[in-house]
Amino acid sequence: MKASGASGLGANFSQNGLTKCQIYYFRAKATSFVYPGAWSEAIEVKTKCPGPVISTELPGKIAMVRAVATQNCGIKFTWATPGDKSLVTGYKLQVSDRADSFHDVELCGSNSATTCTVPMDVFANKPFSLKTGDYIVVRGSAISAVGQGPYSV
Repeated sequence: MKASGASGLGANFSQNGLTKCQIYYFRAKATSFVYPGAWSEAIEVKTKCPGPVISTELPGKIAMVRAVATQNCGIKFTWATPGDKSLVTGYKLQVSDRADSFHDVELCGSNSATTCTVPMDVFANKPFSLKTGDYIVVRGSAISAVGQGPYSV
């Protein structure tokens, strides 16, 4: 390809329509009314490659944390992902104990699933020590490579 119109000391040149992730070679030649100059050594230029989109923001709040008793003596937790564009890598759920202190639900792990079922006997033992009929509060938080977002409650 031949470019024209770049003139003067320190002239700039840009080329549109290049393909991503490709190597191109460019060289320049100065000319004047009296004498055409020699070609420069070629320079190698690689166009940018698209990479993964990485969020620099913490995830937003997750929505609709629900706890429903299952037929096989467990509690199924479900929630909705945050409405923002953060790249969620996992979730953290907490349940209140009888003294209204929150404790992590360890069995829900830190994967990116939006559901988790935990056996009832987990909540009967410490740190929860819940009894049949106790009222609980469930809250959750999304986690990304940047960190942990705010809790839902």
